[in-house]
Amino acid sequence: MTPDISQNSSGGLPAISNTLTNLDSWGQSANIICQYLGNTKDVLNKMSPNKRIAMQGKMKRLQGNLDKHLQTIEQARRYLRSSIETTVGKLCGQNEMILQNITDYKLSQRRALVGFEAQVNINDLEAKVKSHVVELETCLQQIRLAVRHYNTVKDISSNSPDESRTIISLRDKVVNLIKELVSNSLVIEELPSAILKKDTKFAATLRLLVGGHFGIKMNLPEVTCTLVSFSQIQDILSGEVPPNKTGCGDILNGSNVMEHHPSTNSVKLFMKKLMLKKYTRASSADKAGEERYGLCFTSKLSLHLAEEQSITLCTISPSLALIVHTRQISLAEATVIWDNSFCQNGEKPVEEVTWNQLGKVLSSWFKMHTGKGLSDNNVRCLGRKLLRSDHVSDKDTVSWKVFAKENQADRTFSFWDWVYSAYDLIDKCLTDLWKDGLVEGFISKDEVQSLLYKCEPNTFILRFSDSMVGGISASWLHQEPGGRSLGEILHLEPSTIGVCLTSL
Repeated sequence: MTPDISQNSSGGLPAISNTLTNLDSWGQSANIICQYLGNTKDVLNKMSPNKRIAMQGKMKRLQGNLDKHLQTIEQARRYLRSSIETTVGKLCGQNEMILQNITDYKLSQRRALVGFEAQVNINDLEAKVKSHVVELETCLQQIRLAVRHYNTVKDISSNSPDESRTIISLRDKVVNLIKELVSNSLVIEELPSAILKKDTKFAATLRLLVGGHFGIKMNLPEVTCTLVSFSQIQDILSGEVPPNKTGCGDILNGSNVMEHHPSTNSVKLFMKKLMLKKYTRASSADKAGEERYGLCFTSKLSLHLAEEQSITLCTISPSLALIVHTRQISLAEATVIWDNSFCQNGEKPVEEVTWNQLGKVLSSWFKMHTGKGLSDNNVRCLGRKLLRSDHVSDKDTVSWKVFAKENQADRTFSFWDWVYSAYDLIDKCLTDLWKDGLVEGFISKDEVQSLLYKCEPNTFILRFSDSMVGGISASWLHQEPGGRSLGEILHLEPSTIGVCLTSL
């Protein structure tokens, strides 16, 4: 009986499964008929003439049935090959989409380091990956059954070698999809601090997005954490083998075996006692805190797919900076902000960005660290100070050197040193006042004067000093009792962190 192929017209994995089931049944029937015909031919000449004629008639009818059966098998095979090709094509598209989702997750992590809200949820991402993994496993298993079918009926059908090779090539393509997915599925769930201090503990949590599938839960991988320089990151991303265990530094407790969680089929690792003991400076041209580094987490897996496959897992943290002394933290923070906001891992540092981009990043960074972002007026004030112009456009560009390294005009400190010292003052002395909007902070003297003349007498404004780092000043509208004039704007000498702490 010729099968009604239209019943599987929806295609996909269910249709492949149904076709394989039918092919298995039809193949067994064809083998039985073929074996019967072969055995009958061997004894045909030993029969009497009458029996021989009757048997020949029966054999002719059976041969006709066998021919129809083989036609049915060939028709079903064509449908099977077409269905597998279509399914593998869809899986290729899904694989590409999920790999992009993983890339987006890593980019989201980088931006989260400067305060932007994470756009990709790791639990949702893992669920999507695992759903795709189930389809890949099912498809690979079905292709294995198809290969077995071809081997079973190869002696009784017209089994084209090209058709067999097509099925095997589709199997190899699915295997490569699995290898590509697994090799990219190791991600950092909880990032370590973006500024690492020598001889200070730090932690990181990793997750394998494919979970315990492909037998991984039976052979859990060991992960090694290595400190890598910017040039080593470039080498890794260009396809070279990950660095040896020493990298460019010595990390204590840098190797651990991942753990399987049966309730969720998740595979994770919490590395909680990492410590940077020593490191090698990658460049003597840059100051300490300005160099770009990363943490490279690597492992190896052996998967039994079409044959045993050795897969290297590798993921790299967002850009981080290293310090030895706390006085280096300001430049290190600037490096982290600049690289993780405007660069991809392995890319050369961006020399210039627009003020519009940088202003948004600074506001986000302040919100993350102080609980309140910058006001529009704060951003305008910072733009005028940084670009040394009263007329600032969103399209004006800012270089790394102007942002973090060059001293401001007639000052002994850079723009970033000044901004960071203001943050430090907020963090240590003014957190509640800043969050409540009672510290204007970034505002020029001219703006202060203009605002105060519109206020009631004795109204005051707190602003960060332009002439010193970490200084804050109060300005107020002073008016003598009974005075008729607008009054006079008075300014207190700036106070630094030390003065503020002493007065508390």
